[in-house]
Amino acid sequence: MFNVKDLTMTTRPRFTIEPSSQTLAIITSPHQLTVQFISLQSSFDSFTVSASDFNSSSPFTSVCVFQENSSKELFCTLANLDKALYIYDIQKRELINELRTKKRIMASLHVEQTHKLYFADKFGDVWSLDEKRMREKPPMEKPKQQKGKKSRDFAHTDDNDNMTLELGHLATLTDMALSSDGKFLITADRDEKIRVSHFPKTHEIWSFCLGHKQCVTCVAEVDVPGTDSRALVSSSLDGTLKVWEYSNEYKPLRFTHTVQEGAYPVLVRSLGNFVAVCNEKANEIQYFALHENYELLPLEGVKLNLHSEVLHFEFVQNGEYLMVLVADAPNVRVYRVKKQGENVNPALVFEQDSDKYDNVTHVSFELKADSDTYISSMKKANPNDLAGRHKRGKDDEKKEDEKKEVEKEETVAQEAAAEEKALEG
Repeated sequence: MFNVKDLTMTTRPRFTIEPSSQTLAIITSPHQLTVQFISLQSSFDSFTVSASDFNSSSPFTSVCVFQENSSKELFCTLANLDKALYIYDIQKRELINELRTKKRIMASLHVEQTHKLYFADKFGDVWSLDEKRMREKPPMEKPKQQKGKKSRDFAHTDDNDNMTLELGHLATLTDMALSSDGKFLITADRDEKIRVSHFPKTHEIWSFCLGHKQCVTCVAEVDVPGTDSRALVSSSLDGTLKVWEYSNEYKPLRFTHTVQEGAYPVLVRSLGNFVAVCNEKANEIQYFALHENYELLPLEGVKLNLHSEVLHFEFVQNGEYLMVLVADAPNVRVYRVKKQGENVNPALVFEQDSDKYDNVTHVSFELKADSDTYISSMKKANPNDLAGRHKRGKDDEKKEDEKKEVEKEETVAQEAAAEEKALEG
């Protein structure tokens, strides 16, 4: 059994897109047990893989589509709640490797300049996996086979050096992004901190962006108009959006916008100097504009109202389109984004003008909103108890592992007793 709070805490983003091939992967179904692959360039037919294809019943928590540098073939990494990491060949539609991670993966990122995959985990560490090593099968640990179940081999990062530790926080990581110039890796955590690390030498810290009072939910780079600079916008469960001049290592905070009372921003995406924001359990996306003085102000009258809860959204095709995933069918919506001076006007291209997106706009998933909210799982119970909460998280993880070990021992004992009884018979 899994904890719904853990599930809701680890299911953002719900989809990812590979830029050059325009390949989309969406975590679908009420319990996040399937992933839908869609090609926006119609290079392959839409298809679905499920957890059962990998002999698993654990929900997926993170997905990342990427193009391998050497072969230019499309692959996908899929992580689940049971700490499994699957490497999947999209074009051949086959599993090529399966790894076991030390902790649950919260976010995944592929970086073309290093030809590596980066994974942020539940306990604050970021690990990297080189493309060249993603097919390597390290020494295997074979779990004891249960009756009626197919035996599987698992590769454990504890037992091999497939993955490299890049950096660490003291709290669960919630988001990870690479700066547009490729010089910084930006990581956000549950304990209000945003770390800016040199890239690819991630052990070298450039700065911390400190000022949020609750969990940081999302980070995104945004253009500063009239300059060649980029700022960082962060959202938090403290009900604020903050703008950071993160290149300033001493006083990075430039502006704070407080959203309406009772609202909690959880997802932020940027397009030029425009910022799109979605609040928890909201059925609308609000637009903001960043100004030269680093003020982030809402665009009056510019809101994208949808028919149900927004689960995730991304700008695709170099910002020409906005793709939105919502809780109720039709679940995938595509909007053409029109910039009009200092405003944006998203126009739905769902049925009409949809030749390029025909296989997207006619996809209908059966999704339901999670019963427990993202907020309840991420909000701090006691702002002054950071170390204590981190310790409790470790204790919970330990108890979970101990429980699994006990269940495993009980199963082995039952099988032994059954075999002994059969021999006596």
